[in-house]
Formats: sequence, C-alpha cells, structure tokens
Amino acid sequence: MKRKPLIALFAATVLGIAAVGAFVIPSLTEVSEAREIEPAAEETAPTPVSVTEARLGPVALHLTTTSAVEAERTAEVLSETSGVLTEVRAREGDSVRAGQVLARVDARERRLAFEQAELRLARAEAEHARQQRAFEQNLVAEYEYEKARFDRDLAASELETARLELERTEIRAPFAGKVTEVLLVEGGRLEPAQHLLTLADFNTLIARLYVPERDVAGLVPGQPAVVRPESDATGTGITGHIREVSPVVDRSTGTVKVTVALPAPAGAVVRPGSFARVSIETGRRENAVLAPKRAVIQSESGAHVFVVEEGRAVRREVTVGVEMESPEGALIELADGLEPGARIVVAGHGALDPGTSVEILNH
Repeated sequence: MKRKPLIALFAATVLGIAAVGAFVIPSLTEVSEAREIEPAAEETAPTPVSVTEARLGPVALHLTTTSAVEAERTAEVLSETSGVLTEVRAREGDSVRAGQVLARVDARERRLAFEQAELRLARAEAEHARQQRAFEQNLVAEYEYEKARFDRDLAASELETARLELERTEIRAPFAGKVTEVLLVEGGRLEPAQHLLTLADFNTLIARLYVPERDVAGLVPGQPAVVRPESDATGTGITGHIREVSPVVDRSTGTVKVTVALPAPAGAVVRPGSFARVSIETGRRENAVLAPKRAVIQSESGAHVFVVEEGRAVRREVTVGVEMESPEGALIELADGLEPGARIVVAGHGALDPGTSVEILNH
C-alpha cells in the first residue's frame, strides 16, 4: 500500500525535470546563436580621411641664410671746433636733410674774428688799389706795390679762415638720413673731434651674407633676393638684389661675402640692425613630385605618408626635398618614394595604421 505513493512521487519528479529541461535547452540555443552573430556587429568602421593626388610641378631651389640688415651709410657726426653747445636741433628718430643744421656751438668769439678779418681785407684792398695807381704812374717802387698785393691776398686768406671757423660752429648733416643717437645736450662743452650724434641713411639698407664657397657659383650681381625681417608680420619680405659678390674667399671661414641691396624706402619696413632671413633662388626643377606639406609625417626614423590603395591605408616612406608656398598652401617636394597620381591622405592620417580601412570623404 505504501509503495504506490512513492512511485507516484518519483514519476512526478521525473516529469518536472523533463519539463525544465525542455524549457532550458531552447534558451541556451538562443544564447549560442546570439554569440555567433555578435562579432559581425562589432566589426571596425572605416576611418574617414581626405586625400589629394601627388602631382608634377616646378620647384625653385633656394640658398637661404641669415644676416643683420644695416645702413650702408652711417656717420658719427663729430665736432670740428671747441666751445659750449648752445643748441641741439635734432632728436633721435628725426629725419634730416643733407646740410641741415643739427646743433650749434657758441659763435660769438668767432663772429667777432670774422668781422675783424673783413675789416682787414677792406683796408688791404684799399691800400693795394692806391699802390697800384702809384706804381702805374711810376711814383712808387715795384717792391711797394708787390707788398700791398701780398697784404691784400693775406687778408683775404685770413677772412676765409675766419669764415670757416664761424661755419664750424654750426654742425650740419653730411647726408640725408635719420638721427639714430644723440650723445650731448645743450650746455655741454665740445672739443674738436668729439662725437656729437650718429646719422644713418635708411635709403641705403644692405644685408651682408657670408656664403660657403661651394654655394656661391650660381650667384651673380642683379640676381633677386628676398629679405624677410623678423619685424615683418606679413612674412612677404622685401625683394632686393645682389649688388656685389666678393672676388675672394675668406681664408679663416671659407666663405664669400655677398652684398644684398634693399630697395628704397626699405627703411619704412625694416630698421638697421634687424635680424632677417635672406633667400636667393639658384635654380629650378620643372617636374618634381609635389604634395601638401601637411600630408607628410615626420618621425625619428624619417618621413612617410599614407596613400589609399583598394580602400586601405598604405604607408610609404618618402624623401622630402624643397618646400615652397603656393595659393593652396605649403607644398613639399617628395624626391623619392612616391609617383604622380598617388592618392595621399592629407587629413585623418593621425588615426591610421598600415592596412586600416578608410572612407574617402572628398571624392
């Protein structure tokens, strides 16, 4: 009697397990199918990039060096006499004309000496005229006449000396230019050859370049040279020309002096003493492979670019050459490693590795 309930309980348990199994097995199958589909959903999307084609074009070869711009004509204006400085009529930065009075020294004593010399000459001339009339009438000896003529000439010479001494009390500009330095003030005492001020001609600015002997062969007078001073915010520079190429080589440095003259009035853009970069075109290559400079990635191992081939990024090692400016931006010559027509990545290459799938945005 007791065995029947036990058998019934066992049968119910087996049926329950079977039912649970029937419920669990389909669930595990669904999980397995989901896991098989999941990798396809996580596949990496193509990296968006912009490209341009490498093209053929001319490049200019330049000799580039640095120099300080200077005024070719610079003068230390010196005092030619002694005395107290009564007037200074120029200040630093003033533009002056050739012959303009820059300062004056007390001239009272020299003006008196000049007036006395005028009187002596007038008296000597009158005496000479009197002796000449008497000599012509045979009233005086030739000696008396010659002495009167000598005294007249001596008085004329003394007057000229007095005139020169008086003129030296006015210190004048030897040429047109700008005052760059004033050393004395009114009331100071000057001595002969004392430095009073400095004058520079801003219309004759030059840059002296010292070029290695191996690089000077293609340089000739008249050749254009672009001078870009640090003070020129536009970066366009000033186009001058080679004025002189020294015929000798400096033994101590192995360089040749090349003088570049800037056009007047270059002083409106650059000041004497400004540091500048000077570039001189020495030749051209007509069929160079060109690419935007921003496409080239520099590293310790060299330079490379990414090109797109069959929808994927391919790394190409390149040798860079001449850089140049163009309306579309900075270009660089790829002297080796790339052919014209290659599609070079110019934007988005920072996220690329060799073989990365790419999507070109600028078809």
